[in-house]
Amino acid sequence: MELVNIMRHSADIRVDGYPPIFLPGIGDDAPQLPYEQLGHRTEDIGDVVCPVTIARLIYSTELPEPKDDVLLIAGQLICEAFPERRDLTFPYPVETDENGRVIYACGLGQVPAPESE
Repeated sequence: MELVNIMRHSADIRVDGYPPIFLPGIGDDAPQLPYEQLGHRTEDIGDVVCPVTIARLIYSTELPEPKDDVLLIAGQLICEAFPERRDLTFPYPVETDENGRVIYACGLGQVPAPESE
């Protein structure tokens, strides 16, 4: 099985007992889910007037065509948007540093297949 990273940033996967897998990111060529902005409002949070944008995801993006024996690593949001794509995985579970930044993943996750499959 081949593993291909289609995320903006690198993927570092460390499974106990195996050599680490490091895949560079593809930068600005990574698939993104655009948002459609539907409106704005503000909320008073203590002494702060916080802007709130009402938005929804637009579930259309360019993904590579599925290939036999190839798993794609994408962001979890992309995987959630396309649950029928059984070649999409995301880094999971992740280890973080003391500031909550992801250091590496211990494996891969996949969203459940749609009920119809």
